[in-house]
Amino acid sequence: MSNNNTEFKKVTVAEKEFFIIKLDPWRRLTFIADFQKDFLIPVINSIGEEKISSMLNNKDNMDFDFMSIITSLSGVIDGNTIEKWTKRILNEGLVIYVREDEKKAKMSFIELNDFFSNPIDILILMKDAIIFNLEGVSDLFNNFKQTKTLAEG
Repeated sequence: MSNNNTEFKKVTVAEKEFFIIKLDPWRRLTFIADFQKDFLIPVINSIGEEKISSMLNNKDNMDFDFMSIITSLSGVIDGNTIEKWTKRILNEGLVIYVREDEKKAKMSFIELNDFFSNPIDILILMKDAIIFNLEGVSDLFNNFKQTKTLAEG
């Protein structure tokens, strides 16, 4: 959050406040590409494109059916993949907290157990970081669907 152009949002998970950071455009593009390969394609195959699109386009996340995604992921995602993505999210600096001395700090993987006693809270925080960085991805996919090829003119 040192750059004045950094986009972020404040979230509360397990009664603790965090800042979720939006990646710069290039890092966000690679994040989205890798995420769709590891998560979206298996989930879409499991619960359907329409339901995923509806969840991603829900700005308030009020009707976000997180348990439906967890159920779908259980058949296609293992612990190594979840650990890989949690480390990536944290190493990319997507989760910031305010220390006791009032300075902002990037959350590290080894701090997760200091902040949370319930594993679901970790998943919720990671979900918040992912969804914030996936904003607009459905527009990108729709743009590719609508682009005419040279043969179509």
